Amino acid sequence: MAKASLFLLLLAVSSRPVSLSKVFTSTPNIEAEEGDTAEFDCFYSPDFTNPRIEWKFRKLDGSESVIYLNGAVTDAYKDRVDFFNPEMILHKVTSKDSGTYVCQVAKTSPPSMSGTALIKLSVQDSKT
Repeated sequence: MAKASLFLLLLAVSSRPVSLSKVFTSTPNIEAEEGDTAEFDCFYSPDFTNPRIEWKFRKLDGSESVIYLNGAVTDAYKDRVDFFNPEMILHKVTSKDSGTYVCQVAKTSPPSMSGTALIKLSVQDSKT
């Protein structure tokens, strides 16, 4: 009887649909010199149909600001950021840009799902 119950339990678990939802980056760590351009990428699996993509910046002190939201670059970054899904390009980086960049991808229509990719940027003083 125990074997039959275990078999039924395994069958029930294995027959559930498997979600391959994934958000990832090919550049988890970026190093740049002041004045350089930093290129970030954020990929997501095809089951994120019509995704909402949001980019945020977490400073080293823990504060956070939004870079890209609702299909547009925010005012604070509009002169320094270009967005070409799945890539975000930050121009003329400074040491103040060092920190963690967060790419959040969400599918709001059923079934809802979300994922996050983290990218660490380290900006060094330029060598003159």
